[in-house]
Amino acid sequence: MKRYFFSPSKLDNNLNPDWQTKFTIDYHFEARQMLKFEVYDWDRRSDKLTKKDYLGKAKCSLGMVVASPAKTFVVPMKGPSEHGGQVSLNFETTV
Repeated sequence: MKRYFFSPSKLDNNLNPDWQTKFTIDYHFEARQMLKFEVYDWDRRSDKLTKKDYLGKAKCSLGMVVASPAKTFVVPMKGPSEHGGQVSLNFETTV
């Protein structure tokens, strides 16, 4: 199983961050490829991930994303807060 790790830029003082990070993932129709997004609050005191406030995570399969007719797929986040937010993925397919 191939693993991809992407870390978008940090956004300061933003309660509703909107990352414009683009990345490419090879889609294999016959394989179940899981995506996991973890969101952390960042501050300037430390660059270590263990020192960040965990806000939540979202999981889905790449197949669910590709099957979305709207080219946008929304995944609810689960985390320590009951208001976990969501991860919205805008995507395009290429050949």
